[in-house]
Amino acid sequence: MRICRVVGKALATVKHASLVGTKLLVLRDLDASARLSGPLFLAIDAVGAGEGETVAVCMGAAAARSLAIDNAPLDAVVVAIIDSVVVDGKETYSREEEGK
Repeated sequence: MRICRVVGKALATVKHASLVGTKLLVLRDLDASARLSGPLFLAIDAVGAGEGETVAVCMGAAAARSLAIDNAPLDAVVVAIIDSVVVDGKETYSREEEGK
């Protein structure tokens, strides 16, 4: 899994039949200091995440299994909205602090 930030959403009016009814989010990875890192990528939203939220993303074959959709052409699914992250005993991200 990866820790990412939702930086936007994507609208696709035409998509694979197995993805009809799903929401596409635009994400970027977060580094150990909770700074945006790397390129943009798309993920299916399974938890109702919104722009600006920090999320856990399941990748690869595990992503497809997380939605239990047979033969779905996907490789990234948002599976959790993160409340806090602690690295080496130091809180690097807190949802509560971000809102202040």
